[in-house]
Amino acid sequence: SYDRSATSVLREDAAKVREFYVGDASYSRVSWPNTLTNFDESTCSSHAAMCCWPKDRQANDGNGNCATPYDENCVDKDPADNTNLCFTDLEKGNASTNFDSKKGFVVFPEDGDNGEGAIHCHGFAWADD
Repeated sequence: SYDRSATSVLREDAAKVREFYVGDASYSRVSWPNTLTNFDESTCSSHAAMCCWPKDRQANDGNGNCATPYDENCVDKDPADNTNLCFTDLEKGNASTNFDSKKGFVVFPEDGDNGEGAIHCHGFAWADD
């Protein structure tokens, strides 16, 4: 947030990941996230998803410049830049961004500090069956 107050607490978020990892993820398949509107089969015909992070919040993982102590060295830090984000179609992202744009888009004509800045993305795709 702009006032530098915490919008999430890594210790609490990470605990939920570990709980899932040692629980359901260790012995069963993960079910389709059909409760999330951006994964609704009627709106996601490309069968692909990508998540991108504009900030690093994990210290000392070799994947950005966040460091400990978190309150001092992990505020508004850059992730490892693995993506050149060219543009974003705001209408296609309404489900996750809530911009409610019918015909807007954002263009980043250059990479790095002259464009979108550092951004880190991972994606996955799936078959029809």
